[in-house]
Amino acid sequence: MNIVVARANHMAAFKPYLEAQILENGDGQTPLFMPLSRAQCHLSIDVQGKFANRLALPLTNPNWRRLWLVFDEQQQLIGHIDLRGTGQEHTAHRALLGMGMNLEARGKGLGKKLIAHVVDWAKGQPLEYIDLSVMGGNIAGVKLYRHSGFSEVGRFNDMYRVDGQVVDEIHMSLKIA
Repeated sequence: MNIVVARANHMAAFKPYLEAQILENGDGQTPLFMPLSRAQCHLSIDVQGKFANRLALPLTNPNWRRLWLVFDEQQQLIGHIDLRGTGQEHTAHRALLGMGMNLEARGKGLGKKLIAHVVDWAKGQPLEYIDLSVMGGNIAGVKLYRHSGFSEVGRFNDMYRVDGQVVDEIHMSLKIA
């Protein structure tokens, strides 16, 4: 496994990978990890732009993003993790985490490695907290984040109603400084 910092030249490989990730959202094998109905599970131009256009922004810009990609031995993209600014003023000391991986890469410790990797990176930056939101039904995700040191800091019960399903949203945070 090889974790690399995403560059502009990686976006061609990242787009189909991210499309496949989004299509798995709540598909029966994968729990709901985004508040989207199955009919909405597609990669929008807006989402593509949020990744590609923000990678070069400095951390002083509230819309910055950093992305790391994981390639297997055959150089196939199997996972990603990203940190991003909150988009709000006065929150430069915090980052939001997002991550995903192919179904066959799950449950093998890759998530823990990715989180450890970005936490190490964040320690060298002017960041003090990493925050995330996870859907309540994503039991494996909640367990991974807890084992990685994140604490639940809030919960919105019945936050979403997606395809007739009541979904809680859990907010978690990790103090890194």
